[in-house]
Amino acid sequence: MNKFLNLFIFISIFINLFISNTIAKKTKKHTKESIEDNYYLVFVKTDERYIFPTKSIEKRHENNEFIHENNEFINAMVKEIQNLIIDNKDTFKNVTKLEEINKSSLLKKRDDSNNDLENDLIEHPYDYDESNLVFPISSVEDETVILAYLSEKLINVVKSLPNVIGFAPNREIKLSTLFDTYYNLDDIKQETKWKNVEVREKASLHLSLISQGKYNDTLINKYDRSYYYPSSAGQDVDIIVLDTGFNFNHTEFSNLDERSVKCECSVRKGKIETDVTDIYCHRTRHTIDNHGIEVTVSASGKNYGAASKANIYAILLDGNSTSNIIRALEYVRDNLIRPHKTVINMSFGDYFDENDSTVLYLEKILSEITNAGGISVASAGNNNGVVKNFNNTNSNMYPCYIKDVICVGAIYDHYDHEKKLEVMDKTYYKKAKFSNFGEGVDIYAPGYSMVSYLDDKNKLIQKVVSGTSYSAPITSGVIATLLSEYPEKKFDKNSILDYLIKIGLKGAINDIPEGILINNGKHIVYSEDYLNMGCGVNAGNSKCGESQCCTDDGRCVYKTESACQSINGCQIEFGECTVVKSTKEDRCGKGYGSCEEGYYCSSEGYCGKTSSYCDVGCQKNYGLCN
Repeated sequence: MNKFLNLFIFISIFINLFISNTIAKKTKKHTKESIEDNYYLVFVKTDERYIFPTKSIEKRHENNEFIHENNEFINAMVKEIQNLIIDNKDTFKNVTKLEEINKSSLLKKRDDSNNDLENDLIEHPYDYDESNLVFPISSVEDETVILAYLSEKLINVVKSLPNVIGFAPNREIKLSTLFDTYYNLDDIKQETKWKNVEVREKASLHLSLISQGKYNDTLINKYDRSYYYPSSAGQDVDIIVLDTGFNFNHTEFSNLDERSVKCECSVRKGKIETDVTDIYCHRTRHTIDNHGIEVTVSASGKNYGAASKANIYAILLDGNSTSNIIRALEYVRDNLIRPHKTVINMSFGDYFDENDSTVLYLEKILSEITNAGGISVASAGNNNGVVKNFNNTNSNMYPCYIKDVICVGAIYDHYDHEKKLEVMDKTYYKKAKFSNFGEGVDIYAPGYSMVSYLDDKNKLIQKVVSGTSYSAPITSGVIATLLSEYPEKKFDKNSILDYLIKIGLKGAINDIPEGILINNGKHIVYSEDYLNMGCGVNAGNSKCGESQCCTDDGRCVYKTESACQSINGCQIEFGECTVVKSTKEDRCGKGYGSCEEGYYCSSEGYCGKTSSYCDVGCQKNYGLCN
């Protein structure tokens, strides 16, 4: 009986191979795309249920006769498909993979001459060691499923075998969760235009804040603690830190395969000293502090920094005298500037008369650094006063107020010390009490930062630090990630500041509505528990239901309401908005309305058709955006 079945199957295979080859030759030119080698489910009609042998050899011997009678046809078919695969190895696109799949057994034909029943049986996959290429996996009363690894050419051949009643690819089925993650990487890439996205889950608050829009607990159920950033993460960009006290012998700077981290030099009494070790440099003649390493961790620590792959070159200021600062900037200008790849962080400052000779000289040397392609960042200071004309005098905060410097103020990012909760409270989107403000402050950043480092005595420190001294390096880190992610833009001080303003959060600082809150380009706000109670960008890109619109503030309302008009900021991607054309020539945006069809609405609120109008910050609710 077995030989007759084999002969029947062999004749079927021969006929179908001949037909398949003939058809393939005639239609080769018309084939659009080929099918990859893959596993397939072959559904076979049987008279009785296939009986899978158990793992117990003893039990198999007891049931050999019964099993052999019921399984004869399936056994014969499995053997022939195995031989078919081996005879047509050259039809597989990846023969190496074919052999790897079957590496637990020899890739050979099954031999009918072997009458040893135990070796002749096709065992259940869990107890199966003869082939990984073809074997039965399940059986019901009158049907058995065989799993077979086939090339494109063999598909039709196997389909036409005797008693084959069904055939399907072995598909991967999705798990019944809402999403694999609560965030959507494709949406993030679409918004930011980053090549690849890294996600640092359960990150420190100062990092999660800078990679999402303004959190609102009426729209999002659970604050998203993740830090999202481009995978380039500042790589091949230099952050130069002028500060006091560095010890790089810590895990925050352990990824030396991705970047350089070193003490470049020290400045004492206006003179450069290069006899410093690479990983440790601290003051010798002044009170030792760890301000420098805290600043550096905030900028580019592996776990607590904004740009974890940026190079770090530390310049130790052995005293914050103006002579040391000027000499350090001289050294940077002459030795360390790589155009469009250098960020200089200065977390210090004081009030000077605007006509002071020191100020005038600082303006000149910082201008030369800018012209050479460097980008300078400084802290706004912690006097809770204005940066310009302090106490109605001609005193301004320097170097922050210099036009060639990006001046950074601080917001009060709430951190619950008792519960150690790194989550934001929506009421704390406001200026930090200590931060300077007003004219001259270009951007605001978190004023509290979690840091971990080894101090000057190699003692492990982990704590929250506060001040604009940390707002500046957070901003420097964001700038470094942008320089590394978009090298083709060749950012300088002016163009990067313009970019930061365009992607920054506007109107997010409650008590300074005109202030810009630092953001790295990712504005979508997600809920860690998947529960979005609003719509739009500030609610995980959730959409509203039928006949509803998504308002400017992220609420779903019926489209008959005035909030559904584009002039009032209706979010056109997430609901049904009524387009209202702007009545003011060339203007667009909230309060104006939409551009004419075919026009872009720029970040500044102007309609136009050139590429400059559809660049970063383009307002897609009021016109086209690419």
